[in-house]
Amino acid sequence: MVCPYCHKEIPEDSIYCYHCGKELSNKQKHSSIKLKKNPHENSFAKLGLLLFFIALFGFDFILGTIFKTVGINIKIPYMISTVLYVGAIICGALSLNLDKKDEQKGYQPTGNKNYAYISVFASMFVTLANIATILVKWRYKFMYCRKCGMKISDSSKFCDHCGTEVVKVKQKSYSEKYNEKKSKEKSHKVNKLQKHLDIKNPYISAALFASVVAFILAFFPWNYISKGIGTSLPMRIAVVCFELLADYHVTKAKQVNNLIYSKHGVRLKENVVSLTNFLSIFITVIGLFALFTY
Repeated sequence: MVCPYCHKEIPEDSIYCYHCGKELSNKQKHSSIKLKKNPHENSFAKLGLLLFFIALFGFDFILGTIFKTVGINIKIPYMISTVLYVGAIICGALSLNLDKKDEQKGYQPTGNKNYAYISVFASMFVTLANIATILVKWRYKFMYCRKCGMKISDSSKFCDHCGTEVVKVKQKSYSEKYNEKKSKEKSHKVNKLQKHLDIKNPYISAALFASVVAFILAFFPWNYISKGIGTSLPMRIAVVCFELLADYHVTKAKQVNNLIYSKHGVRLKENVVSLTNFLSIFITVIGLFALFTY
């Protein structure tokens, strides 16, 4: 054995260390005994930790969120995860117990105590939370009469107290409510637009025409027709002129659309106006660069 004070080898039956003279307590003598290498592997703590994370992330977080979003009863993933948590607690307890028995037999413990404690205590905490959630959800198996306010069974067709017919309203999930709201807004917008089909914005067509002409003049392969046409000064001036014309009509189209929106709540061909605006700015920058670098 080894003296815990001077760390020198001494006989196993020593009461005092003959090197430093310190008295050895029973606990110190026991801790200084070298444990034999354990031929068996204790993997219960790792298994318990694995079950804990599967239950926490796989069932409580992921499946619980999916079930709640879709509108399915979330008690199902909570009940499954509770079973896994109980398994994690058992694995953690088995790991601690097996390590204790190995130490008593003189073998080195091979289990991870940190993993075991996490498996036991964290699983116990989340299990209690899940049980509380299930009990709260279990309460909704009952409901109340809309006329007399008395508690009745969830499957009742009529109230047992006043005889009023039970009328249930289907509960919609958040995603269903969101999609319904978007659908109503879209239909409302379409209805507004149909009421004002006679409203026109002439600047949109003019801006799109000028931008397309400038784009063709700038990127058409003129060299196949005659060399030097595409890079000549008149061509560069023509591109810039058409693009400045397009910029002007895009600005006017936006102003007219804003005026229509203030009166009727709709904007005409928003996507076309945005595309024409981007195209006109892009060609204007290229045309001005080509003109000033001539």
